[in-house]
Amino acid sequence: MEYKKINGDFYIRLDPGDEVVRALKDVCTKENIFGGEFRGIGGCSSAELATFDPDTNTYQTHPFSGMLEMASLLGNITKSKDGNAGIHAHAVFSQLEDGHLVTCGGHLLSSVVKLTGEIVIHPLPVPMEKRFDIVPGLGVWKLPED
Repeated sequence: MEYKKINGDFYIRLDPGDEVVRALKDVCTKENIFGGEFRGIGGCSSAELATFDPDTNTYQTHPFSGMLEMASLLGNITKSKDGNAGIHAHAVFSQLEDGHLVTCGGHLLSSVVKLTGEIVIHPLPVPMEKRFDIVPGLGVWKLPED
C-alpha cells in the first residue's frame, strides 16, 4: 500500500494481498482521521459482505471469491468508542458466473485485493461519532455540536 495527501485528501493505492478495510483503518489511525468519507474501485480476490436483518437485529454474512471487480466502494469514517477510527464501508462487486455478469453489494466486512485498489479519503476537520438508535437498532451518526 502507498498513499499520499494531496489538497487535503488522501489517495491510496492498494497492492495485491492488501485487505481493504484494514488498509483504511491503518491510514486513518496513522493520519488521525476520525471523521470523513471515502470512495474507491479495484479488483479483488475475495470479499465478505453483510446485510442487516431488522427483524432479528443481526447481520447475515455472504462470502464471495474469484475475480471480483470492485465497481464501487463508499463509506464513512467515525471515531469509535475505544478512540480508534471506525470504518463503515459498503461495496458493490461484479463477477462473471457461467458467462453472465452478476453483481452483489452490501456492508463490506473485508476484501482482499487481487490486482489493485484505488481509494480516496476526504477527511472532515472535526471527528464524527456514532450513537445507538433504537429505531433501526444500529449505530447512527451523532452530528457534532456547532
